[in-house]
Amino acid sequence: MDPRTLHDEIKAHAEELDRLGEMLASAPLANDLRGELTLLARAVLRIHDRQMPLMLALQHAGDGAQELAVLARAEVVDRGHRYAVDWLRKKIADGGFPDYDTEAVATVALGSLLAYAAQCVTFGGPPLDVGEDRFVATWVEAWLRVAQTAEADRTAS
Repeated sequence: MDPRTLHDEIKAHAEELDRLGEMLASAPLANDLRGELTLLARAVLRIHDRQMPLMLALQHAGDGAQELAVLARAEVVDRGHRYAVDWLRKKIADGGFPDYDTEAVATVALGSLLAYAAQCVTFGGPPLDVGEDRFVATWVEAWLRVAQTAEADRTAS
């Protein structure tokens, strides 16, 4: 991709993330935390699929695209993570999660989703043939256990 096309792609992905951020800020995506986490996981996987060509183009563009890589980090990667941090802070305030380092937790949560998606693309299928439904269900269950542990700790105090 030429630099102008890459720049336009970065801006388009930033706009997509802004729409998701608005949805996350406006109201819960589902009636319960399990449903909301499931929808979020699937949304992140879909967004990754749409962003993968851009990320690959940036990786292969070499040193000449350094400014675009910096822009993509700020406008796409960091923006997506900031929306996840904002959502998590709201869940902490509502009592759904323990009071953690929200930036690190969002990075862990998104990192696992993005690594799974990247491996599916890079290697033509999921690691250990763990399909998306199974992966998402397990990812959601892990985060629900974090929330349940926090609730148990709160009620024990």
